[in-house]
Amino acid sequence: MLLLICQQALSATAKPIDKLIEQFNKAEQLTYGKRFDRQTVNTANAVFKLLQHENITDEPLTFSYDTPADSLREQLWYWVAEYYYAYQEYQQAAFYASKAMPLFQKAEDNEGLANCLNLLAITHIRLSEFQKAAEHAMHCYKLDVMSGDPEKISSSLNTLTAIYMSTHQYREAEKFILQAMKEASKTDNKSKIALLKGMASEVYNALGNQTKSLAYAKEAYDIETKLGHTDKAAIRLTQMSTALIWMHHFGEAKRLLAKAIPILEKTHNNHSLGIAYINWGEVLLNEHNNQAAAEYFQKAVAIFNIQHEPNGESKAQLGLYKATKDTRPQVAMEALERHKALKDSIFDQQTAESLGRYNAQVGNIKLSQENEEQRRAKQRAIIIGIATTLLLTIIAIGVWTVMRRSNIKQSKVNSSLNKNIDELRLQYQQLQQQYSQISERASTVSDTSNLHSDDKQFIEKLIDIINEQMAAGNIDATTVSSRMNMSPFQLRTRLATLLDETPKNFIQSIRMKRALHYLENHPYKNINEVATLCAYNETSNFTRAFKNTFGLTPTQYLEEKQRKQSANQQQQ
Repeated sequence: MLLLICQQALSATAKPIDKLIEQFNKAEQLTYGKRFDRQTVNTANAVFKLLQHENITDEPLTFSYDTPADSLREQLWYWVAEYYYAYQEYQQAAFYASKAMPLFQKAEDNEGLANCLNLLAITHIRLSEFQKAAEHAMHCYKLDVMSGDPEKISSSLNTLTAIYMSTHQYREAEKFILQAMKEASKTDNKSKIALLKGMASEVYNALGNQTKSLAYAKEAYDIETKLGHTDKAAIRLTQMSTALIWMHHFGEAKRLLAKAIPILEKTHNNHSLGIAYINWGEVLLNEHNNQAAAEYFQKAVAIFNIQHEPNGESKAQLGLYKATKDTRPQVAMEALERHKALKDSIFDQQTAESLGRYNAQVGNIKLSQENEEQRRAKQRAIIIGIATTLLLTIIAIGVWTVMRRSNIKQSKVNSSLNKNIDELRLQYQQLQQQYSQISERASTVSDTSNLHSDDKQFIEKLIDIINEQMAAGNIDATTVSSRMNMSPFQLRTRLATLLDETPKNFIQSIRMKRALHYLENHPYKNINEVATLCAYNETSNFTRAFKNTFGLTPTQYLEEKQRKQSANQQQQ
């Protein structure tokens, strides 16, 4: 209990940022809808400086004095909400995220709104307010579906999975996590795939399928290890230990926990640490070391109590009951009563009905997606059919023309040859213009000539990291932002400000520039090799990306290049 008292006292201690936020709140009430004065903007920038110091943002966000008030409010409230969530002050996090949300809506910033809604959803999960969590998660999911981004869709489905897991609706959770992994498989984001496999491990453990649970956790652990994510790998070790304990493989579980717990303690991942303490307590119970087991269950109780996490505390209280029932009956009875109260508070009929409605809505949205995909497939089939018919017609006309020309007199042949030479010159000029356009597109990538020194260094560093990741064969916006010591949201904001680009499009541009370099200067490399050098696992994906960028497939590009050379030789 001493640990719990200490944690509660620490949570209640005023933080340096609180006074600054209070000052901003007072000024904000006086200038709503107007521009802030210099002092208020300076206060906001001081808040962002502290947020950066606390590692909430990777770098301080700085606003100028002419920044519109709503834009400043929007960013400040969102990041303050992130701050309070990181410090497990969930009521405060929900309050400030709720203030930011209408500002994102007013600005019609769907991406920022989706991030805010997701933060609200996971905050309300921590507060055991599952109806509110589901409402925000559902709104976020709809926005993500509208964006068409499979990575975002998988994230909101993962949040919905967490809600249904928290309310013990494991079959519904299984549907969501399987759909989330299907969406994530369309991306190259290995970190996201590992996260979802870890969630799948928890889902199948709850469903009693420990073999499947262990397999998913092991797959997630292998991915995190290859990516060098030691802290996240420790989480997967904890998930593996959970499945092993249920399978009564206590020795193996103990070995994994001994490796995971020091890492979790060092990184202050309290949620996973609480689960690891519960699992360690179960291992000690199996060794009949009830006194030591009780200590670890009490540590877990303290963590989950301060986090307002009823599911975790309920499990820890049950473990504490088992560890003390024979030696400390009073403590055991209190733990058992607390366990029952927490379990009963998690779920009620009203919540069940609400979540059932949201489940049906997700199903309807998914059905609409499938219908839209079928409609597009039919359109593609019609277009392909028309194109095929036109192609056959053109071939037939070509054959007829060749046969007709074979009977033309020599004078007409000479005239035709002269005409063909003129057409060839025109084609050559068109090819020169087309290659000039391609070169111009490629040269615009990584153009930093009009940037300030710091911004130019930022872009050059970003390009270096993208090239390094390409060489390693692992290139996605999340990995790149991590290498830049930034969150994906911050990288997206910085790139939009400097180049009016998204990280995904910028990375794609660098890959295409690399592809063009190899096709131009390394004729001995085939297209499969070039695709691999540009970090494409599938040549078809490389071909599609190249055509979307330059209007030609790599094969067509090489053919046109050869035709250009032939035309040049004939002209000479």
